[in-house]
Amino acid sequence: MLENNPVQPTLRLVIIAARKGDENKARQLLEQAEALAQTPADRGEVHQAASFLEARLGRIDAAIEQLYAAEVFFRQTLAPFQVALATYDPIVGLNLHRGDVESAEAALASGMDMLQPPMDKFLAFCEARIFIQRGDLDQAGQTLGRGVEIIEQFKFDALRFQITLTESAIHKGRVGDYVGRRIP
Repeated sequence: MLENNPVQPTLRLVIIAARKGDENKARQLLEQAEALAQTPADRGEVHQAASFLEARLGRIDAAIEQLYAAEVFFRQTLAPFQVALATYDPIVGLNLHRGDVESAEAALASGMDMLQPPMDKFLAFCEARIFIQRGDLDQAGQTLGRGVEIIEQFKFDALRFQITLTESAIHKGRVGDYVGRRIP
């Protein structure tokens, strides 16, 4: 029989507290979740939740540090494309949110280095957002096409929302609205 994982409900409460603006409660819950975390996956998810909290508080550098900490644990349990999506996609977004295109490009390059074709196409949405930020909407559209291809190829419908968001950002010609939605 499977045992209940107490980390997941605690992390959900962290997100709720963060969204309500209760930093103290969110931090207390993070400490509880960290104490409960027994697997590398759990530990990585605790760091992800901490990143969410830091981003909500406007502490982008701290949020990025938490994502790098999560990566260490995710590499132990997830496939490389999952590590890249869980770690480098949000790092790219956070860097673009603060207008640091160069750091976003460096994070994208690190994520791409983890992947072999065709799996590298999973980061096409990150790359498209960088092109949008740079004002190269034609290249962003071509890059979006690679992202659509990988979703279709692997029937990975969980990422389908990325298509709509990226198309919208291309249409608007700026990434600010898109990235702003990623930091609820």
